[in-house]
Amino acid sequence: MLQPLHDTDESQVLPTMIDLWESEFLPRLPAHSVDQAYALHAFERVRQIRSPTDLLRGLFAYVLSSCSWRTISCWATIMDLAEMSDRAWAKRLTQALPWLQWMLDQLLASPDVASLLPESLCDVRILLIDASTLKQPGGTGDDWRLHLAYDLLRGEMAEVRITDKHGAESTSALPSAAK
Repeated sequence: MLQPLHDTDESQVLPTMIDLWESEFLPRLPAHSVDQAYALHAFERVRQIRSPTDLLRGLFAYVLSSCSWRTISCWATIMDLAEMSDRAWAKRLTQALPWLQWMLDQLLASPDVASLLPESLCDVRILLIDASTLKQPGGTGDDWRLHLAYDLLRGEMAEVRITDKHGAESTSALPSAAK
C-alpha cells in the first residue's frame, strides 16, 4: 500500500484557497466589476460558469500558471468552478478582453494628476511608456515584448500591445505614442 509523502490534510487546502480568493482578492477589484462584466459582454448569462468572478478566477489561473487551456479546463472541473472545454475557455478569454482592460484601467487610475501639474502642462499629453520582455516556456527569455502606454493626465492605459522579440523597445509598436 502506498504511504503519503507528507502529512497535509487535503480537506484544509481547498477551503483555504477559496477563502483567500474571497477574502483577499475579490475585495480589491474595482467597484462595479460584476456590472461591467455584463455591460462589456464578458459575462452574459449563467451557463457553465456561475458568475463573473468565477470567470475571472479561471482566467487568472490560465495567465498565472502558464498551462494550456486543456489543463485549465481540467483544473476548473476539479475545483468545481466550471465544466467547459479548452476551446470554450479560450473563447471566454477573447470575450473578456474589454472587461479585463476596463479593470486594468480602474486599478491603475490615479488621482487627478492634472491638478498637481503647472497649468502650462495641462494641455500636454504625457504618456508613460514601457516595453518589457516576456518569456515563454522553453524560450530564450526575450520571446515576446509587452508594450504599454499609460496616459498620466487621463489616468488610464492608452494602449497595450504584444509583439514578438523583433518588436524591440520602440514607440513604433504603440501608434498612440506617435500622436
